[in-house]
Amino acid sequence: MAASSPSTGNCEHVSVASNEGSHESLNQIFRLRETLDHPFDITLVVQNGKELKAHSHVLSEASPYFEKLLNSGMRESKEGVVRLETISEATMEGILEFIYTGTVHMWTQEITTDLFMMADYFLLPNLKSLAGSVLLSSKTLSVSNCVSTYYFAQKYRLKELACKAESFILENFIIAASTEEFLNLSSKDVEMWISKDEIHVGAEEDVFKIILTWIDHNKSERKKYFAELFRQVRLVYVSRDSLRSDIVMNDLVKHNEGCLDLVNKVMSSIHSKNYDHPSVKPRKSLETPLIVVCAEVYILCYFPRENRWCEFAENLFSNLSDCELASCCGKLYFLKPNSSSIIHSTLHRYDSFSNTWKLVPYEEDRYLRQIFVRNDDEMFALVTEKCLECDNLSCLCCRGLSGEPPFSRRKKLNSVLTRYKPESNSWEEITSFDFGLREGMCIVTKDSFIYFIGGGVIVQRLDKSLRIAERYDLQTNRWDKVADIQEERMFACGAASQGRIFVAGGMRDHGGLVSNTCEVYSEATNEWHFVASLISRPGVLSSMVCIDDKLYVVGGYEDDYRKERKLQCYDPEKNKWSDEVEIPMSLERARGLYKCYFNACSMRVFTGFLDNLDIASTQCYGGLRDKRKCSIM
Repeated sequence: MAASSPSTGNCEHVSVASNEGSHESLNQIFRLRETLDHPFDITLVVQNGKELKAHSHVLSEASPYFEKLLNSGMRESKEGVVRLETISEATMEGILEFIYTGTVHMWTQEITTDLFMMADYFLLPNLKSLAGSVLLSSKTLSVSNCVSTYYFAQKYRLKELACKAESFILENFIIAASTEEFLNLSSKDVEMWISKDEIHVGAEEDVFKIILTWIDHNKSERKKYFAELFRQVRLVYVSRDSLRSDIVMNDLVKHNEGCLDLVNKVMSSIHSKNYDHPSVKPRKSLETPLIVVCAEVYILCYFPRENRWCEFAENLFSNLSDCELASCCGKLYFLKPNSSSIIHSTLHRYDSFSNTWKLVPYEEDRYLRQIFVRNDDEMFALVTEKCLECDNLSCLCCRGLSGEPPFSRRKKLNSVLTRYKPESNSWEEITSFDFGLREGMCIVTKDSFIYFIGGGVIVQRLDKSLRIAERYDLQTNRWDKVADIQEERMFACGAASQGRIFVAGGMRDHGGLVSNTCEVYSEATNEWHFVASLISRPGVLSSMVCIDDKLYVVGGYEDDYRKERKLQCYDPEKNKWSDEVEIPMSLERARGLYKCYFNACSMRVFTGFLDNLDIASTQCYGGLRDKRKCSIM
């Protein structure tokens, strides 16, 4: 293996060679010699009393460590002897080779590691950087060395190697946690690992077993740490059988009142009819993504990884065809227009843990237009205040629906962005702005940005779709204009995937055909580009969701129901759409409908509940005979 890098001191370059298995001594490759003009004046004593000769001025010039040691009147400078008896001869020869020639041969991974540590000790940054890069490229991680590699990289601030080792540990956590390296960790380190969402476990019970194994390694000394480690077990996701048999009956749990209380509290909560959604999330390895679809009177869910459907929840409404759907913190939110008023809407929340519906309040003097979610745990609403001219929530006069000419009285229609606070069941105002009569915008969130894409103006005798796109930064409270989309789009759908913004569908004018094109936005270039077009035209108000870096477009609102009964899936790597998944709905029911409507959102579900779904006989729609109730996270 060879590499090059700027060297320290008077060296021009560095080359690195690695040849594991060679028994050739480093000293046979590089042998430091003295001359009449430059005699040796310093002796380095290393392991086993071996002596290496060198020049003090060369060492001082290359290393601040030697400069201070040899030029400050210390004993070493007077005696001409520096004792470094913890360093091996091979490692010190490598240090000298680097200092004098700018070339160092790293024969083994052990020598490379030693050179890295000594470069850190002797303050040789170029050698440290070089040895670190060699370690990163050549280090073969295994279950037996991943833990020690992680802590080595942490100690010496090798961020890339630390991330590499951490990922390996997380992905192989059950096996790594059984190694001697892990079993010798402190209680604080063990607690740090088992508290992570990212550890890969087969079940939450595995975390409990790992704690017991660590304690049994030195039970007399470690059992005092059991209670604090036990708090990291997410008991709500442990199977009921394990709670009753393995955990409650364990001696360490039985003899610790606090631990026993935790278990009893969870068990009683599970059996309670008022059991609410847990505040703690499951491990990521114990989740699976799903798509929730509102299909007329049904609330269905589709599991892309398993390619199967089930009925998700009891429907509160007689018709879901006009609901807007969102998922936040494991709960579903349904924005339902009031059939008796074009002004007011209602927002309902469904919690599958308690199987309950609740009404979410918002200010009645505002028109709730759209809801959307950021990072799966923040829900926002776009609301409109009363028209300042006519004191009307829907501003009928401005739309030409009140008998007066459009815009005859309108001067300003204020919109407000609000954030939902679930802990107080209330809304917090973020910012206000004037979108005027623009509606049907596609709203997509990414990082701290909220993108408002396209939309249109709908008034009597005047329909106009727009290409404009802008974004609001929640961190800086600033608005930015971004590049216009390629095509006018009103009521389009969009989502963020792999760091990019996608938007598809939408109408150019009210009542016109929906586009089947799809565009992607790049922040780096501030440009929109077309990608592959959808196989069939999506409906108006269709939904786009992202799961496993793939995009799914779900239904919409269209006269011909047959167009809307399939999920269209986009693979960014292949730049290709497919439509192999059909939404299960009985043909008999569909034939009796004038229009079909599907809305959707994505969320993650705890896999432990999938094995214990409640199954009951129900109406068959599209071959789906089981009514299955899932609990979501």
